[in-house]
Amino acid sequence: MLTAIVIGFARVCFCLVLVLRLIRDAGTDDALELRHAEPRPTDPVKPPLPAPGMEPALPAAAAEPLGADRP
Repeated sequence: MLTAIVIGFARVCFCLVLVLRLIRDAGTDDALELRHAEPRPTDPVKPPLPAPGMEPALPAAAAEPLGADRP
């Protein structure tokens, strides 16, 4: 049980540090301003979106709904 408490505390600390770093780097904690900070779709640094109909295909096992092989 002590291990679970320590792991939980470590996760909370990690998330807190992650959020504080985001606020420091972005200069804001407003979710709408963070959304506006995303690069534009035409940004040359951002990877391009696949053309319509050219999306990568899922493996056959992932394409089937769960439980499809069971009656």
